[in-house]
Amino acid sequence: VFLKYYHVEQLNLMLREVIARVVLMQAYTKGWLGARRYRKEREKRNNGAIII
Repeated sequence: VFLKYYHVEQLNLMLREVIARVVLMQAYTKGWLGARRYRKEREKRNNGAIII
């Protein structure tokens, strides 16, 4: 494939945008999973205190 000199720059800019969005989605997902894990652990702790 033959690309003009400016096509490479356009592709690099698009790639940077996509990577930035992916990193943002990963951060949101990691935060959501952490909050879910914390909620489950807190519920388990509360239920354990009630049973004893």
